[in-house]
Amino acid sequence: MNKKKESDSLIGISKEIAPYLGMGVQLAATIVIMLFIGNWLDKKFDEKPLFTIIFAILGVITGMYNLIRTALSIGKKSNKQEK
Repeated sequence: MNKKKESDSLIGISKEIAPYLGMGVQLAATIVIMLFIGNWLDKKFDEKPLFTIIFAILGVITGMYNLIRTALSIGKKSNKQEK
């Protein structure tokens, strides 16, 4: 019976943190994809670091925007559930 309570509490905890698990991966993926696009454009137009730097900055900005937006929406959902 005690193991049942422990597994139920672990399931509850994992349901609470599940939305946050993919946020870091999404941030890193956005930055890496933008870096690859910038690198490809640099090779295509024979510009050394120009597009890579521009797209890396855009990737960080876009990734952080998505991270903050997702965190705020998850926070709003959890606040509605608590009320």
